[in-house]
Amino acid sequence: MSNNQDLVRAQQRITEFRRELAATPVEELDFERLELEVQGISDAVGLALMGDVFKRADTQSPTVKINGEQWGNRRVTPGTYTTVFGDIEVERSIYQRVGRGRVAVPMELRLGIVEKRYTRQMARIIGHSVAVMTAEDAAGFLEQVGTARVSSSTIHRVSSAMAANYESKRDEIDTDVRQADLIPQGAVTMQAALDGVMVPQDGEHCKPRGRRTTEPCSPRYQVRYELSPILGPAATNDGTGRMWHEASVGTVSFFDDKGFLLKTIYLGRMPESGKDTLVDQLHGEVMAALTERPDLTVCLASDGAPQHWTILSNMAAQLEVIRFGRQF
Repeated sequence: MSNNQDLVRAQQRITEFRRELAATPVEELDFERLELEVQGISDAVGLALMGDVFKRADTQSPTVKINGEQWGNRRVTPGTYTTVFGDIEVERSIYQRVGRGRVAVPMELRLGIVEKRYTRQMARIIGHSVAVMTAEDAAGFLEQVGTARVSSSTIHRVSSAMAANYESKRDEIDTDVRQADLIPQGAVTMQAALDGVMVPQDGEHCKPRGRRTTEPCSPRYQVRYELSPILGPAATNDGTGRMWHEASVGTVSFFDDKGFLLKTIYLGRMPESGKDTLVDQLHGEVMAALTERPDLTVCLASDGAPQHWTILSNMAAQLEVIRFGRQF
């Protein structure tokens, strides 16, 4: 069915809904049912209009250039994409280079499709939802909201793939984010803090461990992005219940001359021996801020964990060498 036909059907649903609503006695109004019906109509309209968007972003040219390389052998194939209004199937052009091999979909590149299926808005919603709740809770919440409805397995798969993609380009992405994230005006003090939080483990990290293994199971999402597995710290337990390991968290906060907090940068990593990756990120944030504002006063904070203060003391010594050419 064409997008125009879909839109006509949606408009007919609107007309029928308003007619039925006008004929329903006030005391018999089922508000919850009506709200869900309106939401369904809105999704139908949204999908019809998104079909126009996908069509407009496609190309009919026999050849295209992508990153300076010529692609040809144009074919038209169906593709399914997930939007905030639901799934939509569209016809799109695909291309190959001479000698065939993998295909390119210019429409996906133009629209920034994530994981060859999800719109950017969908990817943002999935990423944010799994950051604040479990995949199962997120799927249930989105179902209740009635927008961007996807399964818990989809949320887990997409967020894992996004994380793996980030890890493969972490240095590049972190640099771009730091350059765009300016230090607030009026800041005179920067505080770098380090802490930990216990988190339950699943998948390849859930088995009881009395010592580190030299051959851990590869994460399910390792194949596509070649994300190296991160070993959690050793843990001893009686083998019952769920395994918990210490994740690492860090903050870089900026204060004015009266001690008021102006801004905080938050960092977090899943369990890793020595907190090495988070420590590198924390040091990178501090050095980026000092490059922009070398006059900032730096202070360090943590709880009483000896490991944290060993790490922070080493960081302080490095900063002394870098800023003043001496150690203390």
